Amino acid sequence: MTPDPSPEALEQLRLRYALAAAAADSYVDAGFTVALEDVVIGPFLEEVEAMIHSRPRHVVVLAPSMAAVAAREEGREDKGYTDGWTIDRHYADFVTETPRIGRWLETTEQTPEETVEAILAATS
Repeated sequence: MTPDPSPEALEQLRLRYALAAAAADSYVDAGFTVALEDVVIGPFLEEVEAMIHSRPRHVVVLAPSMAAVAAREEGREDKGYTDGWTIDRHYADFVTETPRIGRWLETTEQTPEETVEAILAATS
């Protein structure tokens, strides 16, 4: 993906989301508990939520501060913000365009383990 995706790129993204949702539903049908993780921004969040038919279904959005995202990115060996992406632009799109559905967790000060605990608490 690029900051200004082509129609074909958006088609592939929607296909990726649809395949992930179908796989999650298949695992649930087979008796497994599923946690589907992805980066879903803007109106795509509502689309992805609708693609998942299994119940119960919980939407959990991790929402650390922009400063925390920048610090985490700085600490990564493999950078995620390349090819025209900037943290500022991506974060602004996330904050302004993503519908407020599900549980939004402010995870700025949390360790990964604390975030897992918060997710479990929000979905139980």
